[in-house]
Amino acid sequence: NQCVEWAWYIAINMQYFIVLPWILWLYLVSHYAAITVILMIMVMSGFVQAINLSYFDLNPFTQNPPNPMNYNFLYKPYNRVNTYLLGVLFAFAYLSAKNPMYQKKIFN
Repeated sequence: NQCVEWAWYIAINMQYFIVLPWILWLYLVSHYAAITVILMIMVMSGFVQAINLSYFDLNPFTQNPPNPMNYNFLYKPYNRVNTYLLGVLFAFAYLSAKNPMYQKKIFN
């Protein structure tokens, strides 16, 4: 048994928190560039996930029978970044809807 079993999750979140200020800066400079970068990262992450699932013969919908590679697949930052960046995109949409300063006809 591990002492701190959630440490992998904290490490992944810290990597995202280090990268996010750069994406926010890019959003302030150019909304289109930031959204393009986010979508490109999400697409590349999807391709990497598909390749890993195919190469290791993993089932993305179930862990029956338990496969140790499933756990390795879940713990990689490039496999979890899509949901994080989707939240960032929703935050950008909310920000541009609520604050007139950020409305540049991207989400409207």
